[in-house]
Amino acid sequence: ILRGGMGTGMPMWGSIFTDQQIWDLIAYIYSFQFEYH
Repeated sequence: ILRGGMGTGMPMWGSIFTDQQIWDLIAYIYSFQFEYH
């Protein structure tokens, strides 16, 4: 997220978001995980 995805078309977000905002985004993405039993 910070440096983008080289060769993937994902842009760099490090200059736009703070470190805290990036970690908040990561936590938000992880909240979509499904729990398998």
